Amino acid sequence: MVAVTPAGSIDRLGPGWLAALCADLCLPPALLTLVDCGGRAGWAQAALALGLDIVAPELTPAARPRLAALGNQLGRRVLFHRPPALDLGPLADPEAACLRLLLPDGSG
Repeated sequence: MVAVTPAGSIDRLGPGWLAALCADLCLPPALLTLVDCGGRAGWAQAALALGLDIVAPELTPAARPRLAALGNQLGRRVLFHRPPALDLGPLADPEAACLRLLLPDGSG
């Protein structure tokens, strides 16, 4: 399972917010984090260096090889398009829906 940041969140919050959040939470080991980096290659590099699992920047084809090489070097994934994601925001109880996804056995 992959937790995906909202589109454009890197523009408002910077590259370290998700790493700090994940450090404070007790997330299941199988949960990967994907940060949507928009067109910010430098913030994608920072997110990789901070240990986030996957970055999804929208970069020109010329800028992609260098970032992909950095991702490979760090053992992280780089996607050059944002994958589809389930948006829990419009649900009546998004917190409960999120907990059901993250903790299917009902613990927590």
